[in-house]
Amino acid sequence: MEQRLGEEASRGNVESLHEIIGDGKILDKIVEGSFNWSPLHVAASRGHTQFVQQLLNSNSELAGVFDSEHRSALHLASAKVKYNQEETLILLVENVECYDLINATDSNGNTLLHVAVFNNKFTLAKLLLDRNVELAEALNSQHQSALHLASAKGYIEIVEALININPNLCLVCDRDGILQQ
Repeated sequence: MEQRLGEEASRGNVESLHEIIGDGKILDKIVEGSFNWSPLHVAASRGHTQFVQQLLNSNSELAGVFDSEHRSALHLASAKVKYNQEETLILLVENVECYDLINATDSNGNTLLHVAVFNNKFTLAKLLLDRNVELAEALNSQHQSALHLASAKGYIEIVEALININPNLCLVCDRDGILQQ
């Protein structure tokens, strides 16, 4: 049954999802940590938004499950956001109540906001800031804020939004001592 769930998550086949999960006990096992993967991880990484929505409707606690490499579905979806999977990531952010997941960083210290800004995803960046305004101050391993990334790329709309949140962000130097102007 678990193998079939993984296959259908990979395909994004919503029609067979309810037949597979039945009473939801298999999803409870995943939440309890009996598996080192989650169908939410699979579906989110492939951008299957409807499948992700149905899984979250069936058991919203899946959003807090980490895989064997300690990555949430948010981590995997954010890695794919540049491939037009923003809708899936927005859905996950809207359904996650745990700030630890929204504040999580990758191996380079980038938050989801850094990733959204780097890929010029204003809607996602705005949603993340609405959920946690302190993300604007987060610095990655290069000592760069989201403002550093947005201004370097020329993403004016994001720059303006970040400066409106905290004008003092302009005074933060990156690792090389560069201010954002």
